[in-house]
Amino acid sequence: MVYMPRLNRFPPGVINTVPSFGSVGGAALTAHQDVDKVAFTGSTITGRKVMEAAAKSNLKKVIKKMTLAPSCD
Repeated sequence: MVYMPRLNRFPPGVINTVPSFGSVGGAALTAHQDVDKVAFTGSTITGRKVMEAAAKSNLKKVIKKMTLAPSCD
């Protein structure tokens, strides 16, 4: 459970946090047809993978914060 006080005005289920390794959870979220938007933090390599999967599924919006640290993957 993640506490986000500014997001309490949204109905339940609108904003979800999925803690996971990218190769498991991230891959599933970016490829899923019912997910409309994905946000992530990671390297440029991860960014390319996320953008590719989002484009192949339903062209979902992607919010990215990329770093140069390879340990983010």
